[in-house]
Amino acid sequence: MGILKDLILLIATLFCINYFLKGVSQGILGYLVIISISALFGFSRGIMGEGIVLPLCLILCDKNLIRSNGWLVLYILLVAVFTIIKGNTIFGEYDEVMLTGFTLLSFRKYLFPNVYKVLSALWLYAQCKTINLVMLTGSSAFTIADANDMSTRMLETTTVYGETGFIDPNYFALVAGLGFIITLMMLKFKNKFNSAFSAKWFNNRTLLHIILLFDFFFTVRGLSRGVLLAIIGSYLVFLYYSRVKLTYIVLLLIVSGLIIVFAEDIPIVAGFMDRFGADDTGGGRYLIWSAVFDVMKRDGVLALFFGEGLNYHWWFADSQVTMGELLSTHNSFVNLFIATGFVGISIIVYVCVKAYRQYNEELNTQSICKALLLTYIILCCLSIEPLHFSWAWIVLALGCSGAYVANGSHKISK
Repeated sequence: MGILKDLILLIATLFCINYFLKGVSQGILGYLVIISISALFGFSRGIMGEGIVLPLCLILCDKNLIRSNGWLVLYILLVAVFTIIKGNTIFGEYDEVMLTGFTLLSFRKYLFPNVYKVLSALWLYAQCKTINLVMLTGSSAFTIADANDMSTRMLETTTVYGETGFIDPNYFALVAGLGFIITLMMLKFKNKFNSAFSAKWFNNRTLLHIILLFDFFFTVRGLSRGVLLAIIGSYLVFLYYSRVKLTYIVLLLIVSGLIIVFAEDIPIVAGFMDRFGADDTGGGRYLIWSAVFDVMKRDGVLALFFGEGLNYHWWFADSQVTMGELLSTHNSFVNLFIATGFVGISIIVYVCVKAYRQYNEELNTQSICKALLLTYIILCCLSIEPLHFSWAWIVLALGCSGAYVANGSHKISK
């Protein structure tokens, strides 16, 4: 079975490289389709060595990208060199993904000429991954968990793929939430998606509403506070940019208030309320972040500005952080800060703020979709670590790619 899986990954890698040879945007689309199919069959990776293959494909396929984004490419090289200087000469899996992410951000304005096709590919990935997780976990995926009991929140895997174990419900919610957000876009802007494919694939609103409910159920199932807040925050951004009438916003606030008032009578809502109310340390996150900052302060100004290097295991440097679950920071931005320091975080903040400013200046359907996607991934990054995955970096890069696109703007129809 192992040899067969390696063979499939090798073939998928060759297909991915072939897509990139046709152009960087085609390469990104091809990669997303490949990982969607892989996710449906339970593969954790779509191609071999994606953390190395993806940035190489991006850089080598179009040298003009390097010339037009030289300062960010230089920073990527600086991070790699500094990692080696610090003595962390062995790059880990997540370190490679981080380099992929910075490369995607560097070339973000050239990767997504057709936003709706990329959104559709991301939507396909989210649905395939969610379906796979449901198949893998069986009946436990449909069980309403006890909010304050981590053992019941975890999804126990079955033997569909010959594997047993547990799946973190936070990441189950993360993927389903991505599907929910993009399905919402499809319902709002179905004509734009249809024109992108020259086909009326998105006219069946009943089916889209069923998929929306499917995604929402599994988003809520994980009882992930971070993902729930990301969904709420993204929806508020959606209302803001969509210029929704004040009446609908007031109605939404009233319904939300009623849900909170009668929370004790709705088990799933009560679970969320208990998790928010009973935890004043963010599930241990605040203690972890404080420990991380103390470690970096001890290592001096150089570490604070340029980070500790990609493969730095910060928990070894602080005896207070010893519990297994505390080895994860539960925050992608904290991870970026550890690895790349204030300089790396400043780059991320700069591209995000610049994107939001452009969306405010030129309001169109693409701006709304990108702002919604950017808000979702940023808010998720504050409580879990989606940037451990290349697809999440694609979401971030698409969200930061700005309102001005190669194929022109698409104004909202009045």
